Formats: sequence, structure tokens, C-alpha cells
Amino acid sequence: MKLLTFILSLLSVISVAFTATPNADKFEKYQSLSRLAPIQLDDSTYNEITSTPRDYYAAVILTATDARFGCGLCREFQPDFDLIARSWNKGSKPDGLKLLFGALEFDKGKGTFQKAWD
Repeated sequence: MKLLTFILSLLSVISVAFTATPNADKFEKYQSLSRLAPIQLDDSTYNEITSTPRDYYAAVILTATDARFGCGLCREFQPDFDLIARSWNKGSKPDGLKLLFGALEFDKGKGTFQKAWD
């Protein structure tokens, strides 16, 4: 049950996108930044990794872990998301499947948050 709750939470806060046009340089650049944890994004890097064309998936959590925002669920969920990202980056992957994990904090991505709620 906890796993199901976790998966549903993950799906509700993650933006996953994919297109078929290759852009290996962009993927390699960000993959090298996410070996140990999700990429720490701002509005600019969020737009860059989610823009098309690209040949990879991007799983991005929009979060507000700073205590001043009062999002207890954000602080509770973040370690699990980090663990998933680390596990993915260390483990074997199906051939051709490219996936980047990123985290966008509210205070660094206010423009993106604003667009998400418009």
C-alpha cells in the first residue's frame, strides 16, 4: 500500500516528457550532472531539459522543501525521489532508454510554477 501511495504521489508531481528527435549532447551534459542525485534545476535549466527536440525522458519534481513554504509532504517525499534517481543512475537500463531526473525548488523556479498553475 505504501508503494502504491508512493507511486501515485510520484505521478502527481512529476512531469514526464518524450519526443523522438535525438539530441545526445544535451542528454550527456545533464546526465553527467545527475550521477548521484537529481539535477538541481532553475527556470532556465528546466526549460532546456524539457524543450524539444530531444530523445530522452525527463522526470522532474516540482517541490518546495524549504520550511518557510510549509510543505511537509514535499520534505517527506524528496528523499524517496532522490533514492529513485540514484538507483536509476547506478542500475542497468534497457537498451536505448534515456531518463533524466531533476528537481525544481519553488524559490528557484517561480516562473515555471506560475506557468504550471495558470
